[in-house]
Amino acid sequence: MYGNDLHADQLLEAKRREGTLTLSKANRDNVESKPRDRQFSNRQKAPFVAKGHDAILKEIQDVKGAIVVQLISSPESIRGKLVARDKYTITVQLYSGIRRTLYKHAIESFESEQVAK
Repeated sequence: MYGNDLHADQLLEAKRREGTLTLSKANRDNVESKPRDRQFSNRQKAPFVAKGHDAILKEIQDVKGAIVVQLISSPESIRGKLVARDKYTITVQLYSGIRRTLYKHAIESFESEQVAK
């Protein structure tokens, strides 16, 4: 009657159409009342904790500090204020006022810079 090439969900659907699939009352109530998303709704996402280089960048950004970035492909350093960062990029506002977004994978090294006041 049913070929071996039918998937389980196709088999269940075929049985439902024929009326040969029956669920006990407990199973019907359980299936109808519990959406799949409910089992994950109470889980809280753990707060992000910066580690490694991201902790250093976070500290520089929090104190609105200056940064010197050395790129892999350029002999010149980029100097400015760290204004934003995310998982893949950092944004530096140069002293000329221009903002540059740099990919982290293109950075050879960075250090915080002491600004004379």
